[in-house]
Amino acid sequence: MSFSKDIKEEILKNLNEGQELKYFLLGIKLFSKNSLITHDYFKRQSHLVEDDFFLISNFTKKKFPSFLQGAFYGKGSISNFQKGNLHFEIRNYNDSSEKIISSLFASHTPQFKKYKRNGLTTFYLKKTEEIRSILATLGASKSFLKFEKNIVESGFINSIVKANNIEILNQFKTDKAAIKQINAINLIMSRYHPALEGLFLEVCKLRKNNSSASLKELSQIFNSTHQKFISISGINNILRRAVQYAKEG
Repeated sequence: MSFSKDIKEEILKNLNEGQELKYFLLGIKLFSKNSLITHDYFKRQSHLVEDDFFLISNFTKKKFPSFLQGAFYGKGSISNFQKGNLHFEIRNYNDSSEKIISSLFASHTPQFKKYKRNGLTTFYLKKTEEIRSILATLGASKSFLKFEKNIVESGFINSIVKANNIEILNQFKTDKAAIKQINAINLIMSRYHPALEGLFLEVCKLRKNNSSASLKELSQIFNSTHQKFISISGINNILRRAVQYAKEG
């Protein structure tokens, strides 16, 4: 199996329902000439992609990664993986969508360059650091680690600052968990759950106001602003309960 297929399988495995799926499908649709989504599962979900999702203003920092996942899943590839001369690209087969895609990439991933050949526009990256960053954005953590391992083994770079790589993955995991937690908190708040009081409510508000903070940072913020102490595990337990309450309805 090619490295590109590995990434696509990992993306598909981690794909969530709701808003993430909508923007994932849009990523496939905008890059396809006939706007058809051939996978049976996606065909059944294609009604989720409506015209209003073409508005650039809808693409927030949280939503763009799902769109990028769809774009890569549909029309992306990484070549020369074993040789070290890496080339990451996403080829656009839909001329009518080139303007909006270019605007989106310019706003969210300005590192992408583009060229046109045989009437098709290809968005690409060749620098190792840029490809590393995009793999983290795609949420393909296993492929990210395989990528790092290949770079070391091929001697493509002399050294890697492991702390930075771990930080990228940890931040991705933090952001993904935070989105899930905040969605759960919003849901139970809209229904008024009986647990929404005291320490539980304070921690929920803390998470909503600090969407990019790690559990450790949430604990530090809480302990510095309240006259009582809560541990990292205490924060984690409350947020897990919030997610569970949202699932239970």
